[in-house]
Amino acid sequence: MASATAAAPPEVLAKPAARILSEKLGDRVLAISDFRGDLAITVARGAWVEAARLLKNHPELDYKLFLDLCAVDHLDRPGHAERFEVVLHVYSVSTKHHVRLKTAVPESDAKLPTLVQVYRGANWFEREAWDLYGVVFEGHPNLSCCSRTTTSWATRCGRTIRPQSATCSRSRRSSCSRSPRAPSTC
Repeated sequence: MASATAAAPPEVLAKPAARILSEKLGDRVLAISDFRGDLAITVARGAWVEAARLLKNHPELDYKLFLDLCAVDHLDRPGHAERFEVVLHVYSVSTKHHVRLKTAVPESDAKLPTLVQVYRGANWFEREAWDLYGVVFEGHPNLSCCSRTTTSWATRCGRTIRPQSATCSRSRRSSCSRSPRAPSTC
């Protein structure tokens, strides 16, 4: 917890979401930032679902409105330790606050627990992130090789839409060919 709280100014740590997640999750809160009123909290991958539940169910937070879930590919950003990042955007109608919950996902094990049990609206967005980036959401109710999201029939059945060069790891990007990234259920 020292690294997340040491880097964040006191006024950011005083915000209810930052304070409560820091208290409940401890050192699993990796970073807290606030840019122009946009609060972003980065948590360890193992705390992903617990942090989302806290945001939604804690009476002081009440982030019940799911807005978006997306994946970010940091292939050309060597400053990021992990290639992928999954970002959840939620809103509290009662407090009128937004928050972004983020977690890093390694390229070698691009898996993350699903948030569908917490936010039902995450269903389609997780399928989209799987289709576009190959991030597998474990426990997802309908993550299959014939997902009905953004892909055409020609790109389905186990392949992501990422361009051929983007499916490569950073270290072997120049000599890589497209590889399937489907869950084992296909």
